[in-house]
Order: sequence, then C-alpha cells, then structure tokens
Amino acid sequence: MRRMLLCLAAVAFGGLVVSVAAPKTPPRRVVLVVLDGMRPDFVRPDTTPNLWALAQRGVFFENHHAVYLSSTEANGTAIATGALPRTSGIVGNREFRPAIEARRSFDTQGPDYIAKGDALTKGKYLALPTIAAQVQATGQRTVVASTKSVALLFDRPGGRHGETVPPSTDLFTGTQNRAGIGGSETIALSVPTDAMKVIQDAVGVLSGTLTYPNEVQDAWTTTAVLDQLWREEVPVFTTLWLSEPDYTQHQHGPGSPEALAAIRSADRNLGRIVEVLKSRELLDQTDIFVVSDHGFSTVGNSHDVAALLRQAGFDAAREFNEEPKPGQVMVVGNGGSIFLYVIGHDRTLTQKLVEHLQTTEYASAIFARETFDGTFTLAEGALDSPDAPDVVFSMRWSAETSQFGVPGMLYSDGRRARGSGNHASLSRFEMHNTLVAAGPDIREGARSETPSGNIDVAPTILHLLGIEPGGRMDGRVLREALRESSAAGREPPKSRTDRIERGKDFEKSRWRQYLLVTRYGGSFYIDEGGATSEPK
Repeated sequence: MRRMLLCLAAVAFGGLVVSVAAPKTPPRRVVLVVLDGMRPDFVRPDTTPNLWALAQRGVFFENHHAVYLSSTEANGTAIATGALPRTSGIVGNREFRPAIEARRSFDTQGPDYIAKGDALTKGKYLALPTIAAQVQATGQRTVVASTKSVALLFDRPGGRHGETVPPSTDLFTGTQNRAGIGGSETIALSVPTDAMKVIQDAVGVLSGTLTYPNEVQDAWTTTAVLDQLWREEVPVFTTLWLSEPDYTQHQHGPGSPEALAAIRSADRNLGRIVEVLKSRELLDQTDIFVVSDHGFSTVGNSHDVAALLRQAGFDAAREFNEEPKPGQVMVVGNGGSIFLYVIGHDRTLTQKLVEHLQTTEYASAIFARETFDGTFTLAEGALDSPDAPDVVFSMRWSAETSQFGVPGMLYSDGRRARGSGNHASLSRFEMHNTLVAAGPDIREGARSETPSGNIDVAPTILHLLGIEPGGRMDGRVLREALRESSAAGREPPKSRTDRIERGKDFEKSRWRQYLLVTRYGGSFYIDEGGATSEPK
C-alpha cells in the first residue's frame, strides 16, 4: 500500500467513534461506481471498453457474489455497510413492518419510509454506519449520487455522523405525481435540500422522462458529480450509482439490443469519470471500484403468487383493507423471491403454507423463521433480521438460454412479460455479479478467482482510507487484490463450498432443495440455491 499509516486518532461524531490513520500526502481517494444489474459475462471489450480497460490495469473478480435476496436495496445496503441482511436489517426491496406501514408493504429505499424508520429507531434504520457516515465522522467530505433512491441507503440524514465543510452531498431521484395528467415523473432530490438549487443552476434540471436506455438521466447524474459536486475538489469518497443496465434489462431482457445499448451508456459514464480524474492529475491517487448490486435473469413465466395462495385456501393479500388479523398472510413480492408474513406467527398455519409451496411448480428453495421438514432456516440464508418474514422463498430458475442466447431463465412473481428481465432469486446468474477494482493500491492486470462479495466492498474501502470500521461488518478486506506488502508472504485461507440439502416426502411427491454456500476468510457467500418437486 503506497500510503504509510503514520498515526491513529480516535474521532467521535454523533456517538460513532472511528480510528483514523493520518495519511502521507498526496491523499488517497476512492470512487465507487455501481452499474445496476450488470452481469459479469457482459464485461467485454465490445460492450464495456472503459470497464474492460479498467480491469486490464487492475483486478477482475471472477467469483464475486451478491447477498440474497439478489435485489437492489438488500445489496445496496450490503455494499454501503459491509453487512449481511441479518446484520444490516434490510432483507429486500419491499418489506412489511407494521410500525412503518400498518396494512401494506413499503419500498425500503423510499425517502419517506427511510425517514420514518430512522425516527422510530433513533437513526438505526440501518443497524450500522455506512462508508459515507464513517468518512464523514473523520471530518472529511463525501459525495453520493444515484439515478435511484437507493443513494439514501448510503447517506441519509438520520444516518449521518457529523457535518463536513464544505458539506457532504447526497443526490438521488424520487417520483412525484404529474398534476392533471396522471402518472408520475422522476425528480431530483438532495441532502441537504438546499444543495439541489446549486446543482440545478450549474447543470440544469433533471429530465423527468424515463427512457430505455435511461441515457439522459444517468448522464445528468454523472454531470452533476463531475461538473458541480467535484467542482472545487474531488472528495475522499464518492459513490455514483447508475440506473443502467437494470432499467432496460427489466423491460427488454438481458442481452437484448436495448440492454446492450444501456450497458454501453453506463460504460460511457464510467469513461467520463476516468477522463476527469486523468485531466485533473488525480488518477494515480484514486482507487476506483466498479460493482453491480446483482446479476440478472430472463423471465420465462410469471405468476401472481397471492392469487395462487388464495386459490389454495389461504387468506393471502398484498394489502389489507383493515387492521390485519391472526391467520392472514401478507404476500410481499420481490420479483424473483417472495416474503410471507403470517399474522400472529401461527406455527400450524405456517407449516401448511410451507407444505403447500413444496408441491408447487413455481417455488424453489424455502427459508422459514421456524424449523420445518424440507426447508432451511432464515439464519442459513443470513435473512434472520429482527423484522424478517415468517417464510421466504426463491422462485424457480434454470440455466436455459433466452431468445438472445443469454443463460438464466426465471419464474417471476408479478406481471412481467415473458422475455423481459428480473432478479432477486437464488439463480447463479443473479447471485454472481460484477466487481472490478483499479488504482494505486490495487494489483495490476490480475484476475482473482478468490471468492468475494458485495459485503467485502465497505471493509476494503475503509481499509484503503485508513479508517477502522465503527461497527460490526460481515465482510472482509480483499487483501488478495491489494499491492500492500502486508498481503505478501501470507498463507491464504482456503475456501470451502458446502452443498446443504433438505427434503420432505409426501404421499405422491418428493421435495428436495439445496443451497451452495462458500466460506472464505470469515466471509459467507451464497452461490446458488434450488429445489425440485417430483412425483414418486
């Protein structure tokens, strides 16, 4: 590591105490770029020339993992905190927590819901501090910008630990109803709120029109960072989260001409970041991480799970008209996985629900709060947060190819058409995602087969910035990718992949489910999971 750690000082802001290393000049910077939904098999010279070039001068992580659920909010939180869902408290894009929404599920990245969650928990909507909060606690400025609301999970008012001068900025998007014409449009928001006027005066107003690819909005967000939020200085830590290729892959499917155009659009914005750093003579002082939150699959079949459960005799709903009663089931769809909340937590009812799922064509591996034959516990999937559902199950998936020759087909909850895209299941094509790192502290021209995951990003970035984590992290420092001498000469730990199986025999059918889990250096990664229900 080029930066010598000269001394340590304990710094406290808002109750968070971190140890800060005094770096040798020039100061180190880290830029984290998230390409939402970027599959690693599309990192190629023709589709991502800038990302490909970055990988050639840095490290491409060939065995990288999302956390389960392979969804945006669960993995955005994992990247920001270095924590598994059980530790961070965020298990999916949508959850049911009666204290926040009494009769329906809510979007865990929604600004109003995050604010309410922080108010209810005294700033602990996320159970531990983010990278941005810990950098801010040292008095150093951060920038977080996203063409999605997920940026609030990186840096929100209730999670901040101290003010910085100039102020740290969080730029993100939300929606508002279009007066008189129905529907909604995308708007830009910021923390602090008065930062938005300065940004708009400099780069104009964000277009409220969402297109596929979402080139205009992603380019605007990138411009806001480069031309305004970086105008005076490039801060110690920056996150830029782009909406593509996720948005377009949802609409047209991975590998479609539209999705490939979206990947090229995202890659161009990455190229702009590299060029600005180069022009300001900061490239050799900046470590760049490019990660995706999850992979992607093509929808083969769609099912309305709530309707199917009602047909099977369960009192299941996606929203309650009145206060829920014991025996009812709240169904919360997350695309490739489903959350089932049994009101009153009745074990007999939950067992009937599990046994029914084990006879269906759409359910794959099942996790439950309690132990039932043929299922995994929530703990085995790292899903056992305080607000976790009673039952979580992945939808079925296969390695079959789509019309565009892309492997990975998925049964999806909801109304997505065949050939569109989705994620959040235990498919290997969603649980394996992209990570590339390059910079002065990163090894050059390497391809790492060592298991890694989104939970390892935060520990590694804080390590490079000389900051001791202020809270428990489930991830590890990716020392195998670093140039620092402390990584040399060590006997690397050995990885171990276990296949965990559960089964249950019925009168006329046989249920079998499995989970592939890899452990390395104290970290826990899920490779994939699946299930079969076959007649005897």
